[in-house]
Amino acid sequence: MLYSKKIVSNFFMKTININQLQAQISRVMKDVEKGEEYQVMRYSRPVAIIRPKEKGTKVDRCLECQGKLDQLLGLATNNLKLKDKS
Repeated sequence: MLYSKKIVSNFFMKTININQLQAQISRVMKDVEKGEEYQVMRYSRPVAIIRPKEKGTKVDRCLECQGKLDQLLGLATNNLKLKDKS
């Protein structure tokens, strides 16, 4: 087995070193799509965690809200420009 399972934050997570990850990135991504999580190690130190993207995360909602605010601000700016020209 090229990776191990460790208890991280009260759940099991596979660990993999960077060289193994580079050699097996396709398989790792397939595992992640199925819900697996990996802790990536470099020189026996954890440097990253690879996990499936959750739909509807705070980041997604923030980006959606930011887009809506940008649209509203654009509309408001355009309205102000139109009023200034009048």
